[in-house]
Amino acid sequence: MRKHIIKYDYREGVKLPKHEIETWCGHRPGSFEWLFQDAQHALLSIEQGTLLVPCKNCLAAIIKTAQEMK
Repeated sequence: MRKHIIKYDYREGVKLPKHEIETWCGHRPGSFEWLFQDAQHALLSIEQGTLLVPCKNCLAAIIKTAQEMK
């Protein structure tokens, strides 16, 4: 099962409620939905071969952003 990756979970130093958290692909998470905390968390999961797989759209958005930074 693919899990989304958090892009922002704080705004102006305040932790956002779950329904306002922004993921890399734009998905709005549900109240009890499991999420990767950040890109590093997702990459470690891939590297360790866990059963939780990051969302392909989230990964693509992270890669696109990194390529635009060059």
